[in-house]
Amino acid sequence: KAALEKENEELRRRLAEAEQKLADALSEMDRMRAAIEKLKAEKAALEKELAEAKAKVAELEKKVGELQDALADAKAENAKLAAEKAALEKAVQDLKDKVGELEKKNGELQKALDQAVAEKKRLEAEHGALHGGHGDLKDRLSELEGRNAELEKKNAELMQDLMATKGENEKLKAEKEAMAKEIADLKQRLAEAEQKLADALSE
Repeated sequence: KAALEKENEELRRRLAEAEQKLADALSEMDRMRAAIEKLKAEKAALEKELAEAKAKVAELEKKVGELQDALADAKAENAKLAAEKAALEKAVQDLKDKVGELEKKNGELQKALDQAVAEKKRLEAEHGALHGGHGDLKDRLSELEGRNAELEKKNAELMQDLMATKGENEKLKAEKEAMAKEIADLKQRLAEAEQKLADALSE
């Protein structure tokens, strides 16, 4: 009987240990389930954050592309305006050179005209002194008068060309100033586009 009770006690002890181990195992399983649920929630949150980050990256990449396109367009427009400005500056310089040549020719013609007028006056004085004069002086006077009229006509034409050229020069000068202003505006827009691109990339 004593042996039976001892064996009974041993079985109860082992049963209690088994029950405790089972309870510990169940408690560990509950803890693991809670940890798994927490990890699932964290994973879902991370996946959501990742999706939002990818969407933001895509949006920023699109914005960067648009800014790069705008920057390329602005640079192309700037290059075009710079070429047009250079062409206008060359046209202005060409007109200035032409004005200089016309002024030089006008001076030469004026000098020739003054000489012809002086010669005419001298011959007229000689003609008056001779009272009827000689036929060769009359012919010379007539020739000089014709030359004088021709020089006056050429001088008038040159003056007209000179005035027209000056007017065209003023027009080109105004166009050049307007072009310079437009280039300055475009450079400002280009700087703003580059700044926006830098801001977008820094985000």
